[in-house]
Amino acid sequence: FISISAIVYNRLHYAEEIEVNRSVQRTEYDLQNIKTNMIVKTRDWANWTESYNFLINQNGQFSKENLSSYAMTNLNVDAIFYIRYDNKFSEGYYFDRRLHVTDIQFSALWRKYLSDPKFVQKVRNTGPLSAFMRIDNRLLLIGAAPVHKSDGTGRDEGILVIGRHMAKDTITNEMRLQGEWIVDQGPDGTTTKRIQFNQSNTRITLPVSAHDGAAVAWVQYWIDRDLIATARSIQRAAAVSIFMVVAILPLIISMVVRKRITAPISKFKLEMRRARKTDVLSKVDYTPTEFELGDLKNEFNQLIDRVARSRLEKMQAIHDAENALQEAQKAQRIKSDFLAMMSHEIRTPLTAMLGTIDLMSKDKSSKNVYKNIDILKKSSLILNNTINDILDFSKLNHSDFSYNEVPTDIDGLVRDVVDTYSVAANAKGLELTCDLTDHHPQVATDPVRLQQVLGNLIGNAIKFTDHGQIKILATMSTMANPDMTRWRFEVQDTGIGISPALLPELFKPFTQAHFSTTRRFGGTGLGLSICKRIIEGMRGQIGATNNGDSGSIFWFELDLPVVGAVEPSNDLPPSQADRQSRNLKVLVVEDDLLVQDVLIAFLLAMGHDPHPVSNGRSAIEAVEREHFDAVLMDMHMPEMGGIEAMKLIKALPEPMASLPVIALTADADPSRRHLYDDAGFFAFLTKPFTQTELAAALASVS
Repeated sequence: FISISAIVYNRLHYAEEIEVNRSVQRTEYDLQNIKTNMIVKTRDWANWTESYNFLINQNGQFSKENLSSYAMTNLNVDAIFYIRYDNKFSEGYYFDRRLHVTDIQFSALWRKYLSDPKFVQKVRNTGPLSAFMRIDNRLLLIGAAPVHKSDGTGRDEGILVIGRHMAKDTITNEMRLQGEWIVDQGPDGTTTKRIQFNQSNTRITLPVSAHDGAAVAWVQYWIDRDLIATARSIQRAAAVSIFMVVAILPLIISMVVRKRITAPISKFKLEMRRARKTDVLSKVDYTPTEFELGDLKNEFNQLIDRVARSRLEKMQAIHDAENALQEAQKAQRIKSDFLAMMSHEIRTPLTAMLGTIDLMSKDKSSKNVYKNIDILKKSSLILNNTINDILDFSKLNHSDFSYNEVPTDIDGLVRDVVDTYSVAANAKGLELTCDLTDHHPQVATDPVRLQQVLGNLIGNAIKFTDHGQIKILATMSTMANPDMTRWRFEVQDTGIGISPALLPELFKPFTQAHFSTTRRFGGTGLGLSICKRIIEGMRGQIGATNNGDSGSIFWFELDLPVVGAVEPSNDLPPSQADRQSRNLKVLVVEDDLLVQDVLIAFLLAMGHDPHPVSNGRSAIEAVEREHFDAVLMDMHMPEMGGIEAMKLIKALPEPMASLPVIALTADADPSRRHLYDDAGFFAFLTKPFTQTELAAALASVS
């Protein structure tokens, strides 16, 4: 009984020592955390530009607003001190936050202590620090840091020190301990931590040090202990247990152990040892008659299953993490390449434009004017195409693309696109042809999107082909449903071709066959991605293959419903000169003065009479005041926008309500065309537009 009691008591004492050591570690961590927070607070205040200016210029308004008891209360500190390295200026105070007044006497001691050159030099050399300080039996936690400008410019001219009085409530509130600060001297002269086990509690004493490492105070706290009462309870339970063991248990053990426990456990032990020493996990396969510890057997087998599943899950998680890392690294590379490519694609035409403008401003002769204007026009078109690609991709990426299906003549559409790109092909000496059969039925599709895809593929073929030809094929085949047709479009070129390994990557965003391709030929790498999303949005397919020994074939297929036959017509469209039969008096409504000047120049060159105003409200007043043949109306203007002004014009009496108004907008999304149609606009032009496009719109008015 005595031996068991001693063992129990020793084990309890050992457990208590472990708990006390953990408490000491937590308290030391809390003390270090308080010091770290003080360093952060001091460094933030010292890096404030206003602090730097006060140290240099001694701004009295700063002292009045920030060096007061109220300001220190908000900062949760009790003292502050500024000192310059050249000792030409120093200022510091200690505040009684309870009375909101300055403690004059202690402020003098505070300044005297911190004016020590050794202390100032230590802060200057080592940077921000936090330490404890004892002044006149008061314990303060200080933070010191060199004073800098917040933007990092300029050198530090001095230091800032803030201090906080360490009262008893910091132990109870912040460290959640029962204790007190000992400031005057250490208990029994100790300079290290000390643990005393008493009958009622355990008393722990921890020293805190100044900036030079010397102990200046001690935090002492205690933990209540009921070790004796616990030991006595265990002793009583042990006495009863020993009696039962001595009187009854030996008889039971002698009858059961050998037959029902020892042998099965020995077998089970061997199985567990084998499972532990080998990588192969196997279950216990004893039969119930052989293995009496059936529950233990089942638990072991379940553990084996759980470990095996955990191992498989861990391997799968590692595999998934490696794949995710590779994808993230690949995405980062693509992002970096795209940013570099965008920088090149935007800055290159801008460089040409700005450089040409600079040359034109300095060159007073007219011999280079047309050459410079051609450079400006080409650079502007390149920049406009780049911006259109980015905007289109943004809409597609946010599911913001819509389709406007109307009856469409595929043959005429393909010829129009080929005619548009024939000039660029001829400029490179390429033969651009299309293979079509006439009189295909009209189908319902979005002609704008179809032209965009076909134009992008033809433009790529021209860009990547240096010699030879480009051939456009458009073939129609019937389907089981007589109201549906399947169209296949192909763009065949004799250009540089595509490596088979890179074909699967072509239609991903920001991708060209190789980054060197971008450097040589330019482009955003978004065109094919936009084409893919448009075609898939139209429920079609798109792809690419190599064209024999050289060149490539880009194709896409669409299933389109038949809506009627195309009626052949021998009528030729009227020329612009025929349509523009008279000069027009045109009201120009545009708030941007540069664009306004361009529109006026366009109209004067076409023989029209322009009258400019800068917003919708002025436009209403002008229409009510005098007669106009047409109005060019910008959509986004101050005071009153274009749509609102259009509604007010429609509300005027005739003939003003029927005045043709042409919308000028930078919104290039065809899906938003209905906004202008619903408002009653005669037509709309998308910025940027050419003089030819403006002339065509005004010709329809005439």
